[in-house]
Amino acid sequence: GAQQLGPAAPSAPPPPAAPPQPQASEPAAGKALSAFEERRLASLEGELAALGDAEAALQQRINTFDAARDGYSDLQDWTAELETLQAKVADTEERWLALAERA
Repeated sequence: GAQQLGPAAPSAPPPPAAPPQPQASEPAAGKALSAFEERRLASLEGELAALGDAEAALQQRINTFDAARDGYSDLQDWTAELETLQAKVADTEERWLALAERA
């Protein structure tokens, strides 16, 4: 039989889905990363963590928007900032992926 579920509890909308992982073009097969590239890979991982934290904090601010407390211009600014941050995440993920595929 069909199971009926009660009404779903109200919750904040889920954060936007992560952009699809881009495919790096022709990684250099068999060539190990240089010491510089290894440091860069670790640095990019740190950047991704920091960007993810900033993105989550900004998304939380957007999700808790209150028109009585915040102005709509604030919401527009936060949304634009989130889009910029998501573009940075996508770019950083692409650079990380290009190195990680060779590691």
